[in-house]
Amino acid sequence: MLMRKTVLAVVCLLLAVQSAAFAAGTVLVPGKENSPEIRIPDGIPMPPDPDGAAICWKGEAGFLIRVPEGWRNVPQSAAHYNVCLMAIPDGSSPQDFPALLYPRIFFRSPNKSPADMADNAAQVARRDLARAPGGENISVHAGESFVSAPNLPVEIRYFDNGPYPNVFEAVAYVVHDTSVLGLVLSAKTRDARDAFLPALLKCARDVHPIQVKDARARQKNK
Repeated sequence: MLMRKTVLAVVCLLLAVQSAAFAAGTVLVPGKENSPEIRIPDGIPMPPDPDGAAICWKGEAGFLIRVPEGWRNVPQSAAHYNVCLMAIPDGSSPQDFPALLYPRIFFRSPNKSPADMADNAAQVARRDLARAPGGENISVHAGESFVSAPNLPVEIRYFDNGPYPNVFEAVAYVVHDTSVLGLVLSAKTRDARDAFLPALLKCARDVHPIQVKDARARQKNK
């Protein structure tokens, strides 16, 4: 796990400072940071600093995620909670923030539509949250559906009355060929969630898929 975190940190730094080195292709090879095989899709503007984006991956599926304007990544908090990115609004601290944004990746069933995939994932999340103290009355309802900049279906689901402290959430399910990225916006109040919802939608629209070639990932998935 430490090796994986180190690889991701190095790759994100490279993406930030060596944008001119990336040409056509969509392949990322962890552990080969100096290899010409590291690629991102053409036409994607690079983030200005390593805190402005992250590459999150599971198995051979990855996503380039940019922190929305007005937010900042907190790498120390992300590492503590074992996620590749955790963003909070500018002006807030990791100890006191009105909302937070973080990603989850899971594999997609090829026989389900994006809407069905989002519904199933949301019901699994609702069941898990309902087990926590204060989550007995949690409810889920569908929200917006749209297509992202790289033509990926996005489905929004809202979670109300969950367990403290993230009582109100919105999740953007970004559906790719074999995987789904869940971008989670968590807030203590409904007003805070709704106020920061545009940041979640912007983040989901800007997500780009990355193909990961990594022998360790393939071995784990056998």
